[in-house]
Order: sequence, then structure tokens, then C-alpha cells
Amino acid sequence: GAGNLDIRNNIMTNSSTFSTPIATKKAFAIVCIPATTIFTNIDYNDYYASGVDGILGFQTSNRTTMDDWRTATGKDANSMAWDPQYTTPTNLIPQSNSVNGKGMPITGITTDILGNPRSDAVANGPTDMGAYEFSGGTTTSMVHTINADGPYNFGYGGTIYGTIIITGYTAD
Repeated sequence: GAGNLDIRNNIMTNSSTFSTPIATKKAFAIVCIPATTIFTNIDYNDYYASGVDGILGFQTSNRTTMDDWRTATGKDANSMAWDPQYTTPTNLIPQSNSVNGKGMPITGITTDILGNPRSDAVANGPTDMGAYEFSGGTTTSMVHTINADGPYNFGYGGTIYGTIIITGYTAD
């Protein structure tokens, strides 16, 4: 059986929909059938399930929120459930900076999937969740739409590159 699983710095998404609505069909971001003791470490992950069939996770029963998942597993204290905003089902580069700097450096992993530098020690700074590093020589462009009736938190501590669209604003 499986055991000693170390699952960190991943983005797990499921946007599946079913053509025939059946109450038992669900689209889970993560499923753990055995006891959560199979994980030596599971943290710093982004779990996102969308649509009417989307459920965050399953561990003995449906887990619809991060708090519910954490209670069921006793793990994932630093994980989150944010939409990474992939542009297509085959372009898995996050367009949301919500995963930027939210990962935990892992010794020996010094580059992302494209070969861009990635922090491998806490002393060198945070790393990103997922296969792509937002910093370390890459610039990520994105479009944000902001509703002018309240504050908006980008969740990003650096320079913003891209387009910001502000709606609902009338100049005085």
C-alpha cells in the first residue's frame, strides 16, 4: 500500500462537469480513501474544485471547506482553496497570484518546470505553489477586474505587471 507520501506545493484542480446531473457524481480536488496517516507531509497546496459538481475534497465524507478538510485530515495547515485561473484546460500556468510565495521551499528543488530558479531553503525566501515560479526571473502578466465599491487585495507583495480594469467608477 501507499505510505510516506510527501505532497507539498501543488495546485490540484477539478473543473469537471457531468452532462447528466446525478447526486452521487462529484468533482473533487483531492480524495483520500485510506487513513491520512499515509501522508508524512501534506501542506502548502492549493485545492480548487469548481462548478455545481465541485467539492474541495473527500476523506470519509465530502469536505466542502478548507477548515472541514483540515479537521478531517489534521493536516494542510498552510494550504488554501483559491482558483488558480488557468486560461485553458491545457495551459496550466496560474494567472492568479494567489499561489505566489505561498509554498514552502523544499531542499533540492531549485528550479520550476521551465528551469526558472526556485528557492530551496527558507533563508532564501518563499517559493510558489505549483510547477511554475512567479519570481526568479519570470514576469507573469495578468488581468484583474476590480469593482470600485470596495477594497481589493491582490494577495501579491511585489510589483504588479499587467492590466488592471476598474469597473463601476464614475469620475467626480
